[in-house]
Amino acid sequence: MAKLFTFEISSIRISYEYQETIEGYRRKNDEEIIPGIGRTLDQSRKESQENVEGLYREAFSKGVFMVYQDDRVKSEDQFIRANPDGSEDLVEFDEYKSEWHLVSPLVGSGQGRWAYLSPHK
Repeated sequence: MAKLFTFEISSIRISYEYQETIEGYRRKNDEEIIPGIGRTLDQSRKESQENVEGLYREAFSKGVFMVYQDDRVKSEDQFIRANPDGSEDLVEFDEYKSEWHLVSPLVGSGQGRWAYLSPHK
């Protein structure tokens, strides 16, 4: 089962896909080497996390917000907006007008999930 994550940095859309399960392979634990990849599932997760952090750090350094979804969103068109100052807002995206609309502020400056990557710490 493949999942697609899309991050938007200004007008550049960076998409990448990762595969959670590999056909014909059942892992017994996270330390087992994944055939064909040459690293463990833990190593792959760490590398993926470092890549995501790099995207957020780069976006924040350019003053660009990033969006993601977690259990705080109530519909498919709602997102958490991670702002460069480390704050977070609940926002909705109007796909017809290509506009973001603030629903409510969630946490203040330096208190968001990705605040540790903010250049404004």
